[in-house]
Order: sequence, then C-alpha cells, then structure tokens
Amino acid sequence: MNPDPATTPALQTDLPGISDGVSSPAEVFRIHPSYSNHRIPDLPLSKRAVKALMRMDVKTLGELDGIAWVKLLDLKNCGSKTFKEIVRLTEDKGQKNEGAKARIESSLFATHRRAIEIPDRARTWPLEHLPLSVRLDHVLRKLRCHTLGDLHGALYDDLFRVPDCGTRTVIQLQQLIDRIQRGEFGSPKERGADSATAFLAKRIDAFVADQSPKYRQIFLDRVGGVNQPMTLLDVGQKFNMTRERVRQIVDMLIVKVTGFGGPTFVQSLEELMMELNQKVLPLTPQLFKEVCGPIHRELRHSFPFYIRLLGWLSPRLSAWPVGQTPTVLHTPEMERVIEKLKKWFEGRAGPIPFVEVYKGIAAGDFSCSPFQFLEVLRYAAEFEVRLDSPRAPCVSPPIESPRRWAQAILKQSRNSPVPPCVMARAEAFILGRRSPRSDYRLVGSR
Repeated sequence: MNPDPATTPALQTDLPGISDGVSSPAEVFRIHPSYSNHRIPDLPLSKRAVKALMRMDVKTLGELDGIAWVKLLDLKNCGSKTFKEIVRLTEDKGQKNEGAKARIESSLFATHRRAIEIPDRARTWPLEHLPLSVRLDHVLRKLRCHTLGDLHGALYDDLFRVPDCGTRTVIQLQQLIDRIQRGEFGSPKERGADSATAFLAKRIDAFVADQSPKYRQIFLDRVGGVNQPMTLLDVGQKFNMTRERVRQIVDMLIVKVTGFGGPTFVQSLEELMMELNQKVLPLTPQLFKEVCGPIHRELRHSFPFYIRLLGWLSPRLSAWPVGQTPTVLHTPEMERVIEKLKKWFEGRAGPIPFVEVYKGIAAGDFSCSPFQFLEVLRYAAEFEVRLDSPRAPCVSPPIESPRRWAQAILKQSRNSPVPPCVMARAEAFILGRRSPRSDYRLVGSR
C-alpha cells in the first residue's frame, strides 16, 4: 500500500540536502496532458526505473502526475540515480519541473564531498560484527573494506560511485555511524547489570523473535529450541525443502546472530569463553542457569538451545548442552590426551576436580588447551564425569567406570549377548587393551 502524499513525512537522514531539497511532501510530479497516455515501458528509462514506477502501480505518465517525490524515494531499490533519471524525463514532459535537476544535484553534491568519520574506538571493528544489510555489506566489500576504520576519511562520493549504491544505502551507513556515536555498540552501559551469559541469551531471544515465522521455526527445530535438535532431513521434510536448503538457511541465520548483537555481543561471547577456559569449566545447563541468575526465568527457549548455539558461535567454547556424550570413536588427538590421562590417574582414586586434573597433565611439556581437555572428557567413554556441582565438576579414574559402560552397552545393543562376556569386553576396552573388531556390533546406533 502506497502512503498518502499529504501525510508522508520527509525521508529522515542526517545527510545534508537530501531531506531538505528532495524529499519534501510539497514537491510533486507535474505531467503535461498531451503526454498523459504514454506507457511507462515505452519510455527511455532503465529497467530499475521502470520497475520502481510499476511498484507504485504507475503504468502511464498521466498516473505519475501529482505524486509526491517522497513516495518515489521511499521505494525499495530506488536511489538517487533512479530518482534523477525519472525527474530528467519528467522535465521534458511538463513545464513545472524546471530546475529540479539542478536542485537535486546541488543538494547531493554537498553530501558527496563529506568525509566519513568513524569514532576511534570503532575503527578496529570487523564488518561481520555489525548489523549491515546485504547491499551495504556488498558495497563496502567492493571498496575493499574489512573494518570500519577502512572507511574513515573516505568520501561519500566513493560510495555513490559503487554500482547498486543509492541514497538508501548511504543513509543506512549514516544511521549505523550515529548508533556507534551514541554508544550503542561496545558500550558497557548496554549490558547493564547482566552477566555476559544473561546478555547473550537475551540478545539471542531478540534475534529469534526478529525472524520471519518460517525461518524462526526452521532455526528452532534445527538448533533445538524446545526439544532435541531435528536432523536436516527431518526439517526439510517438515517444510517441503531439501536438506541442503535447510543447511543454507541455518548457516545464514547463525552468521546473522553475531551481526544482530553487534560488537558487544562478540565481546561478551569472548569474555564467557575465556572465563570458562580459565576455570576449566564446560558450559552445562546447570551452570548456564546459575550464571544467568533470575534472568533465566524470562528466557523463551530451553537451556540446551542457548548452549548449543553459543558453542556454534564460539568454536573454542566447550558447550555441553546435554552433559557428557561418550563415544567409542576418537580422533588421534583425543587418543593422545586419553593416554596421558590414564597415565596420570595411575595410583590415584576418587573423583578429582577438572581443574586439578588439567593442571596435572599440563604441568610438564605436554601441550593441551583447556578446550581440548574438556572435549576429551565430553566424548571419552573411559572416564565418568560428575556434574553435581556445576562450578566444580569432577572426573573419576578409568578403573571405576568399566561396569557402568558395560551396562550402557547392554542397553544400546540390538542383540542379547551374555552379560559376563560384555563386561569383560568393556573392561578390556576401558583399561586400554584393544578389543576385537566384532565388539563394535554391540554398541548399536547412537
């Protein structure tokens, strides 16, 4: 629905001249009656200009008569170049548009000469950490800008010279700079009294609510907003699309989360990751609830949803959305850490805190980051992890775990093997003796 010219406000922007001389509701198109029947597609206009007029349901020049200029500027993909092109045409078809071209170009000329000023604290911010539209992001990439500092000192004229960059795109950049100058991004005041985890969770809720209903449901189903995460195939069957298309949508939304939150979101995520790695703690639902405080009652989704998403956003954050998830398949790097843990546990008994175990194996020349250590404990079936105390999780020596894992194998097995046989095989595997290849048929599907 097109707005009423009499009630349409001028296009709000801080760029000088654009709102003052171009988008006043009093400025309207005037077409001479002799040209009223000329069809828009038959006129010497670019495809972009023709589509802009068609979106206004203007099919002839006569239908353009009396329409306010601001209605044209408010259209999507209609920037200063398209606007000037239509005005030049109407100058030839009417007597009351004389001087329009001069007023437009003179008002835009002052804008072109202005230099872009980026605050000092924001010049190192990467573009991917900012809420940019797709068009504005492409324009800045074409200018070979990777941080906001690359734009400092450049002229707006450099932006207007980039293809597909019109007035609306420049206005978006100006509005973003205004938000930075007001301290909206990167300011500690934005977080207030919330912890880093609570702030991240609230921004994720705002991002999910900002999506379209279809994309929102796809995202929640895949990441596990309510129940367990659905596979790409299951989500695709639910929405009648391919699994590859589902993957593309989810990946796109994950990238957008960071830009939606802004630099403060990235700083909070980095702060949370460094704090947990320093304390050698995994992010579990119990710990998530504890560090969020009273805010956790206001969250709209399940705790594993936030933990899983934060783990995807920060590859160095050890996220345990459902606690320990052991598996018998390990990478060579995991095997190296597991062997070191088994040697360190020799002669020790009882559950030992994570931080003490990590300091023990990392005391010498053995290289292992806290993240690697936590990931090994998450997937290693040889060690039992106790998460009764979220801030002081413990791990038991491998000798205490064989019977527990043998029982887990029995529950997962499709066959009915003799319990003593399974117990012996599980004990042999956990104590370090390689079991026959046929043992893996007992595990079943995870």
